[in-house]
Amino acid sequence: MRYRIRIPAQYVLLGRTLVTLEGSVRLLDPKFSVVEELRPQVKRLSLEMWKPKHLLRDLRLNLYDVTTTLKDIPAAVGDVLHRLREGNLRAKIAVEDLRRIERRLDRLNTQLPFGLLASSLLVSGTLLLVQKSDSNLAVSAAVGAYVLAGLLGLWFLRPIR
Repeated sequence: MRYRIRIPAQYVLLGRTLVTLEGSVRLLDPKFSVVEELRPQVKRLSLEMWKPKHLLRDLRLNLYDVTTTLKDIPAAVGDVLHRLREGNLRAKIAVEDLRRIERRLDRLNTQLPFGLLASSLLVSGTLLLVQKSDSNLAVSAAVGAYVLAGLLGLWFLRPIR
């Protein structure tokens, strides 16, 4: 997480599957090891993948993609310059997780006023209790303010959808 290294999902899923399989097989036969049984096949597949003929094929395909892209660059640059001269150049910027950010901002826009209301209810209730009034109305109003502030606090703790 610190270095922003991510393991591809298919490898995580493979690891989970192997751990589950290993645990299930150990219940049936404690001496059997799935990892040891798979080791020769994994080694064979790895050697096959790194054979020079496969590496050359991949290199040839990648080289083809690179040369095709390089051929397209002058036309793309020309198109950008033409649009710039015409004043029709537009930038389209995609922000990752924009929906998540929008939901958080919407929630903050809702929570901020209610947070202010909850804190003012707590302060008001406390002031009503501190004013040393023997009035039952003041105590009832203070308790009501505390209850409302507590309900608002519970509302804040609800899960985000």
